[in-house]
Amino acid sequence: MARIKQGGIQNRLFLPIDTTTDYLLANIGDQPVGAARLHWKSPVVEVEKYSVIGTGRGIKILRKLFEGVKTEAAARGCLEIQAYVREQHVRPWSRFGVINIGMEDDRDGEPAFLMQYRLPAHRI
Repeated sequence: MARIKQGGIQNRLFLPIDTTTDYLLANIGDQPVGAARLHWKSPVVEVEKYSVIGTGRGIKILRKLFEGVKTEAAARGCLEIQAYVREQHVRPWSRFGVINIGMEDDRDGEPAFLMQYRLPAHRI
């Protein structure tokens, strides 16, 4: 388990049996407040099933989860982060510098837009 600390929020990255999938959990103290499922498809990581629950709402937990994804993706040499985002969530994701590349997909019976964030090039 890797731990990523950012602004009082501790993200825990659990490594499941599937070597291409991770779960990033955000906790405040011992209380879980958010989660994201990550699929590593080199050189891309797809963020799936992200959520913020209970007391995590309204305190920028989604932003902290996204910062944790960026940190882990950069450490693994990824070039971009992608997420299918429902229409009502496009604006909040755009605030993180994620762009809507306009492709629609039907996720769980609702339209979703493919969002993309390009990571800075890594220097060796």
